[in-house]
Amino acid sequence: EGGMVTETFMLTVNPVNDAPYLVTAIDDQMVNASYVLKVEVSSELGVLFDDIDGDELTISAMLENGDPLPEWAEMVDDTLVFSPMIEDMGCIDVVVKATDTEGAFATDTFRLCVEGYPVSAEDISAETFSVNLYPNPARNNVNLEIKSSGYGPVDVSVYTITGKEVLRRNFGNSSLVTFSMEEQVSGVYFVKLQKDGQIAVKKLVLESK
Repeated sequence: EGGMVTETFMLTVNPVNDAPYLVTAIDDQMVNASYVLKVEVSSELGVLFDDIDGDELTISAMLENGDPLPEWAEMVDDTLVFSPMIEDMGCIDVVVKATDTEGAFATDTFRLCVEGYPVSAEDISAETFSVNLYPNPARNNVNLEIKSSGYGPVDVSVYTITGKEVLRRNFGNSSLVTFSMEEQVSGVYFVKLQKDGQIAVKKLVLESK
């Protein structure tokens, strides 16, 4: 007979968002007190994380228990910067999180351990070598009062929190040296002093002038 009945309907296909996934795990890390460690955490697809949908990823970091990172750790662009001091010795578990535009995410966890100064206890003994930095916070000139049994010259280096050297000065044998931070921007710096093979590192806060 050839009879036929037709019906038209609309089919809507809703896209399904796929979560990011880990590509390359970050190795566990170690850093000595007073040193700076930088760990790359690129948001570029295919480096640490990837996304099958090609979504842009946002990288964040926290402690494994969900707490924020300690004060001596911060995210600078796509880099985690750690600058611990001797009182920060120990280990923490850091979670790096990649979140796509829909809120789906993937994580990676690595352990960071802070060890002591990379010199012997004898080298930094207060009985033979000690350094007092003042004023701190400072606005311009910084003084270093040095107690040492040696007679060698004093080498002073200043680093930003990301490890960039911004000043290096050499002084003769002196118990008090002064240098200027006038050309530097406000923020946290590390002052490294070397004398007769001994090393001391002090944290310096530079305030706005």
